Amino acid sequence: MTLRSLGEKPAQAEALLIIGDKNIVSHVNIEGSGDALQATGRIYVTDSKIQGFGDNVLGYGAVFFNSCDFVSTYGPHLWVRNTQANHGNVLLNCQLRTIGDIETTIARPPDSNGKTYPFVEAVLIDCKLDGITAEGWGKVADVTDHIRYWEFNSSTFDGKPVDLSKRHPASRQLDREKDAELIANYRRPEFILKGWSPKLETMYFQAPNAR
Repeated sequence: MTLRSLGEKPAQAEALLIIGDKNIVSHVNIEGSGDALQATGRIYVTDSKIQGFGDNVLGYGAVFFNSCDFVSTYGPHLWVRNTQANHGNVLLNCQLRTIGDIETTIARPPDSNGKTYPFVEAVLIDCKLDGITAEGWGKVADVTDHIRYWEFNSSTFDGKPVDLSKRHPASRQLDREKDAELIANYRRPEFILKGWSPKLETMYFQAPNAR
């Protein structure tokens, strides 16, 4: 399935807007001019593509992305606005890339019209990156004590470790040994989604042989 809301330039044009609880998005291409996916609630997204001009995922909800493809043609991949009431965006085994010669950040500053989100969370576990600036993350508010811009085991598309020496000082690189329990928890959707463990029905991509 492809959901498309595209124009010739960046605009607020959601291809998919979800507001609710315990929603699953599986094997869907989501293409929007801006805010391609607006996500509020507990949401599990797997084996899907999110593509747009920037701010491609916008939302206040706890969203667990598994094996997804994030594609930007202009601006940041994420604009996360979660509060301390819930987790934000967690990306496991995903790839983040751009089209053309542009570079962009993983996430844009967590503020909107003067309102800031001091508990914003965007966590990347075992993700592949291409077209991401050396700083990685966009500018954040002056107070960064509770911001979770975290990465673990980020690599290039050819499998080499990403150079993290110039990452934004508010971000954090999780350590394989010291943060082993934390990393294990962030691999589990139920940890991010307040105990909900999404169950997917069996999907058939080829018709069974006739008998």
